[in-house]
Amino acid sequence: MTTTEVVRVGSGPSTKDRAQAMLDAAEVVWWQWGDLGLTVRRVVAAGPKASGQVLTTQTVYTYFGGVDAVITAMTDRAVTALLELTEDRLDPTLWRTYARKRPARWHMAATGRTPKDAPAAGLASVIERCRDALGGPAGFAVLNGVISAELHGQLSTDEANTIISSSSLTVSRAF
Repeated sequence: MTTTEVVRVGSGPSTKDRAQAMLDAAEVVWWQWGDLGLTVRRVVAAGPKASGQVLTTQTVYTYFGGVDAVITAMTDRAVTALLELTEDRLDPTLWRTYARKRPARWHMAATGRTPKDAPAAGLASVIERCRDALGGPAGFAVLNGVISAELHGQLSTDEANTIISSSSLTVSRAF
């Protein structure tokens, strides 16, 4: 199910933008609160605050029908974006930049885990492509360990840079 299949009301860019804003908010909530914290109320609270864009629980239920559909749409969107990211080339710098920009999506690919363990068609393919491009399982594990420590405040950006530049992270193949 794609985001456009999930949206039930309205048409045009504003409907798509609102749906994307809800999915962005859901990613933030999942990254910050985990599975148990991923609720419609938290998605609403994390959503946009601009006039005309404020989310309500009714808006989320109208667009998606509930948190399970939000999770499905969020996971599908993440897999699509990750497939696009790995389509041409992937290197440690690009992967790390992506992780900083979209930590919830990175987490899905780095761990193979989705919100509430929702099925994610294509996620296994994304993980395989990332592992291949980032030096095999060992390179993938080392790089993601450094990224995770940096995202959780256990390493500074400078420390992460030093580790990545001095390690034997090699790209085994370019896409």
